[in-house]
Amino acid sequence: MVDMWAHIGGGIAGFFCSLLMIFNNENALVNRIKNHFFQFLSCVLFMVYLSSIIFVITTYRPWQDKFNAALQEIPLSGVPFSVDLPEGLALKTSEHKADHSIFIFGDLAFDQMMIELQFFKDSSLRHELAEEWLKLQQKQLQTDPKMGNDLRKSLDFRKPASGPELFYKLEPQGEIAAFTYVFIRDGFVVKIVFITEQSVPQPKIEKLARRVIDSLKDVH
Repeated sequence: MVDMWAHIGGGIAGFFCSLLMIFNNENALVNRIKNHFFQFLSCVLFMVYLSSIIFVITTYRPWQDKFNAALQEIPLSGVPFSVDLPEGLALKTSEHKADHSIFIFGDLAFDQMMIELQFFKDSSLRHELAEEWLKLQQKQLQTDPKMGNDLRKSLDFRKPASGPELFYKLEPQGEIAAFTYVFIRDGFVVKIVFITEQSVPQPKIEKLARRVIDSLKDVH
């Protein structure tokens, strides 16, 4: 829709500018003013075009591989945690409810990935219960008829140094894949989802995921 209106607006503006150029006025002063106006307009449009290129390059850094980029610490408002994420991956949206907070960083229209973090408050889930609870979630997903075969095959219970976690992969759209990690930290069920193109090798995503998960820390 935005693209359509941009074409319509450009066509209308171009039509009126063409009328000014086609129809000459016999008054020399008017013609000089018209020529100076178009020269000024050309300079303005050139500066706008140049500034847009500079903005895109400096803001989104298309040459940078965010999977291997340096991480920067991000405080998460509303939950007692901070997390390290790739530099330049901006917060797109956040939502907070009584016992549930969501943060989404990045935009697939401009970035190589999106990272979604969800925090579910559950004080009854102590660290020593994490393994049992995650294995129960794994069993429920495996037996849920609504879950696809690809998700069931990807289910993997893991025990890294940071603590037990449940991993699975979703392919919600043809060229997009979502890599999900679920674990427990300090009375919260944490769900981190890395959304990117399917063409990105899984080991590359897993390497970044490990760096992000290990960086999550309690700031209280």
